[in-house]
Formats: sequence, C-alpha cells, structure tokens
Amino acid sequence: MKILAIIPARVDSQRYPKKVLKDILGKSMLQRVYENACEVGLFDDVVIATGDEEIINHINDFGAVYFKTKEYHPNGTSRCYEVLRELSKSNDYHFVVNLQADEPMLTKKELIPFIQNLTIMKISTLCTPIKSNETFFTDENIVKVVFNEDREAMYFSRSQIPWHPGKFKGLAYRHIGIYAFRVDTMFFLFDKLKQTPGPKNWLVQSENLEQLTWLVKGYKINLQVIYNYDGISVDTPLDRMEVIRLLKLKQS
Repeated sequence: MKILAIIPARVDSQRYPKKVLKDILGKSMLQRVYENACEVGLFDDVVIATGDEEIINHINDFGAVYFKTKEYHPNGTSRCYEVLRELSKSNDYHFVVNLQADEPMLTKKELIPFIQNLTIMKISTLCTPIKSNETFFTDENIVKVVFNEDREAMYFSRSQIPWHPGKFKGLAYRHIGIYAFRVDTMFFLFDKLKQTPGPKNWLVQSENLEQLTWLVKGYKINLQVIYNYDGISVDTPLDRMEVIRLLKLKQS
C-alpha cells in the first residue's frame, strides 16, 4: 500500500497571515509539520504543496521536497489534488493524506495509528474529546464533530454541537486537521463531481468547512478517535504561543 502525504501551504491565511512561516522554538511551523510527517516512516513520499515563492524560498532553506502548484486554490484539498494528479502519472499510490500545515503538534504518536488503521472507507480523519475545556467548545475556530455508532461523521460545525444546556460536561469532540483519501475517491471528487457542481451548498457556505461538501454529496467520512491529545491547530497568534508553551512542557 503506497501512501502519499501532502502538506498544502499558503501565506495569505485570512485569520493569521504567514502563520506557516512563524517561528516555533527555532523552527517554522511548516518545517515542524514536514519533519513530523517524515518521522512517521509509513509515507512513501512527503511533499509540501504551495504556489507562494516566499514559502518555496523558505522550503529551500531546510531542504524539504515541494511541488509548485498554481497560486490560487479554493482550499487545501484542491491544492493536494493538483499534486496527486501530476505525481500519480509515475506512482501507483493507494492513499493520499492531506496534512494541515497549522498542526505542528501532530506527531508520529498520533499519525502512525491513524495510517495503520486506514480502511476501505473512502475518506478518514481524526477527532479527540474536548473533555472539560469549555473554551474549546465555544471557540468558533475549533471545529466540532458528531458521529454515529459506526464512527461515521454526521456533521461538522464551528458552533457548539451537541448542545449542552447549562454547564459544559465535556461530552463533545473536536476535529483534527488531517484527511486520508483513497486515491480513486479523490479523483472522483474532482474529476466527476466538478462537472456537475450545482449551486454551492448553504451548509458549506455557512460553516466555511470543505469537509461538508463531501458529506452533503453522500460520502461517508470515517472518524478515528485519539485520546489524551493536547495539541492544537494554530489559527491565531495566541494559539502559536500556546503551542510554544506546550512544547516547552514536553521538553522539560
């Protein structure tokens, strides 16, 4: 089973511009994500996908493998697809994994079980219990997810789901930014569905979450749950400072 890992990266993040280039204890966030992916040992190839010259110059500084995409893409998965479409001409990949460039604390401890447990499900992703952190539950930057008894996603939202009357009791899950696609699924999503896109779904517009596009099209998204994970995605300067604090604790 051949697996391609792609890290889409851009400088014009709306909430935190150039965040992938920000320093985290001597390394950029992008470099940390790339090195974490390389340490997994289960990916046949790890590639950064970007159309920004500033990011490419930085990549050359630490010697990563990259693929220059067109500058604009509507989302990270679209950028990944451009890379897959080109690299699959000479490689027989079975899965492609979209690793978010703003998840610097997602390491081999979490990634190895995720990769080892990929199934015939067409799309897989990760989530973790919110536990008792009410700030995560109410933060719109933290995407929440609910799933059925077969661990298939029912809905993703920036809002508080499920609803908790009164004090938050910790019975909720937050989404972690990683997606694994069967290669034939990604080709179908972009080669077939884009031919008859229809109007953009109002749920996708409202939440601004690309994974809802696949749900409303009827695709099942498998949720793997990881416990005792204290990492966070970096959406704001305060998130970056929290990651630095958490990494310092781990080092000590």
